[in-house]
Amino acid sequence: MTNKRKLTEAIIKSLKPQDKIWSVADSKCIGLRLRIMPNGSKRYLYNYRPSKDVPYTSVAIGNSQTMNIEQARAAADKMRVAIIEKRSPRDLRELKKSQLTLADLINDYEKKKLPTLAASSQSVFQSLVGCWIFQDCTKEENHKIVSQMPDISQKLVEDITLEDVEDLKNGVEQSSKASADKLIKLMRAVFNYGIKRKKVKNNPFAEVELDKKLAKKEDNRIYTPHERERIISNAIVYKGARINLEYYKSLKLNPVALCLIGYAALTGRRYVSEGAILKFSNIDFDNKTLVLAKSKVGAWTYALSEATLKLLKAIKLETLDPESPFCNPDGYIFPSATWIKDKGWEYRQTHINEPKKVWSKFCKILKIERYPLKQLRHTTATALLKSSKNLAMVQRALGHSNISTTARYAKILADDYRAEINALDQVNENAAEVIKFKKV
Repeated sequence: MTNKRKLTEAIIKSLKPQDKIWSVADSKCIGLRLRIMPNGSKRYLYNYRPSKDVPYTSVAIGNSQTMNIEQARAAADKMRVAIIEKRSPRDLRELKKSQLTLADLINDYEKKKLPTLAASSQSVFQSLVGCWIFQDCTKEENHKIVSQMPDISQKLVEDITLEDVEDLKNGVEQSSKASADKLIKLMRAVFNYGIKRKKVKNNPFAEVELDKKLAKKEDNRIYTPHERERIISNAIVYKGARINLEYYKSLKLNPVALCLIGYAALTGRRYVSEGAILKFSNIDFDNKTLVLAKSKVGAWTYALSEATLKLLKAIKLETLDPESPFCNPDGYIFPSATWIKDKGWEYRQTHINEPKKVWSKFCKILKIERYPLKQLRHTTATALLKSSKNLAMVQRALGHSNISTTARYAKILADDYRAEINALDQVNENAAEVIKFKKV
């Protein structure tokens, strides 16, 4: 579907996506087109025909979110001049490369590289980059900060300097130093992507220093086998074949959140990307497996224990009850009851997020030290290694692409054994009996 009209910002915003790709030609600028994708994204193209014997060719100009119509027309005019001057295809590529903005590079990365990453990584990228690069913040406090910062999204990548990056980092640090460091790391990846594809020559984000205090330290704290048992048995409580909702009501804790915590401790799965976002369509009850189309290591299938299957079947029974907190129309195993208000829209969050508050209260009830939730995975992985003594098997069970990642659990076990040996060495010298030998 194509048509022609004088494009304005209001008209561009009003154009709705169809179930297929369609485009609108700009009547004010010959060759300029706006392509609308089924997912709602809109991109400017320059459409031309090199000769009568050659079909029409399109050259991407930019995204409508980061380039206004006047900028698109100016870019299209440059393309037209280059074609009239009969520059080679290489010249046109170089012209396009010289016009590459930071927004263009990010959009290309989002289209080709980001979909290969885990869903949680995609979410973090879109949240941080959307707020601090494209200045589209949902939090009012962040919006106040970003409104005082220069917009570098339309700056040419070759013109971005270390000073620009440092200014960006300093601005984000007003909200969170951890977010600032994370954003810099993400943008390093974007520029490295551009360098590999010869779209970018230098990586200004690689030159800025990160906060050394925020350097990731390996946390090897784990719960004892007895503590893990208590976490599971108190987080997952049944009433016949169903979940005992009355029990959770007496604790004044969200049953969905506690069942997710129990699931994480029981399985050793990542509690967000392999837990909170799961749907029943990911579970093959016949083959007793969890099937993930995307994970940190790509498509993967995990075996499920009988205890895990019992939990999943109990939750599935709950979904049949409209009054149950597990009931949801989208098939999520751990649905959310949270309603979100954003830019005039109000909608229910699809699945539960990190249940940190519930976890904190739960630890107080159990009277155990509160470690980060990810330590539940480390606890279960260490227990599995201790019982199996097979590092390769644990690697497969955890979904590690590199066995060196799994080897950290061997180190935790070594520390555990060392503590036990040290405990054996604690001898009360005053109570020790001195054995006297007979003189020969």
